Parts: sequence; C-alpha cells; structure tokens
Amino acid sequence: MDNVFSIGDDEDDELPNSSDEDSKEKVSLDTWLKKPDIIYSCKCNAVGSNGFMFPSYILVTDNHMYILREIPIRKGMAHIQSRRALGSIVKITSKKRHPELITFKYGSLEDESVEVTDMDRFLIPNAGEATKKIKQQIVKVLDALDR
Repeated sequence: MDNVFSIGDDEDDELPNSSDEDSKEKVSLDTWLKKPDIIYSCKCNAVGSNGFMFPSYILVTDNHMYILREIPIRKGMAHIQSRRALGSIVKITSKKRHPELITFKYGSLEDESVEVTDMDRFLIPNAGEATKKIKQQIVKVLDALDR
C-alpha cells in the first residue's frame, strides 16, 4: 500500500494561496509608494476570511484603491491583490471594540438598496486618518459622477 501522508514533500502549506500569488503581478513597493498619482497610502494588515493577517498597503489614487500585499520571501516586493474603483465602495465599517479593524464593502446601488458583491477587511493602525482620507476621495469621485 502506498503512503497517503508524507513529510516535507509539499511546500504549498508554507505559502498561503501560493497558486493565487503566482498569477498576481509583482511590483516594487518603493516604486508604487512614490508614484505621483498616489494621494494617500498606509501600511496595514489584510485580514483573510480565515482570520490570517497579511502585511499589506492600501494606496489611493484619484479614482482607485489598490491593495498591495508584501511578498515575505522577497523584501521590498509586493503582489497587487486588487484594484477597486472608489465609486464601488458602498460601505466602510469598524467594530466598536476594535476600531482599527476596518471593513470595506463593494457593490452597487440598486433602486435605493445596496447590493454588496465583495468585501475586504484590514487592521489599520491609524484607522481614523485612513478612513477619513479614503472617504474624502470617495466623495470627490461621487460628486464628479453627479455632475
């Protein structure tokens, strides 16, 4: 009978979502943080659906919010996890007991009701400042769309 279990043959367990990570674009953190169109950036931890935390950055431009996740084995490099249109953010919430745990909900407005299609959660050390800056930019985007 063949062995069903083995030790040390598979490295996938060491890197969460390694197959997903391979398909994501790798970028230099320093280059992205210094881009002239970045209005605001902050270091944070992305909180996965399983509760694991990943060192990340939130970067805000005129119209988008980028999530860059640090690559642990490549110092100074990150994967672009997502690029979200600021207009697609329908709700930003925090917990009373953990005000630094911020949830961004994405979706659309359908006949005065909100349809949430996706969400991201982050542990942001200076959450008050971060959410204020992001909300200000969302308001600018929505005002421009109303004109």
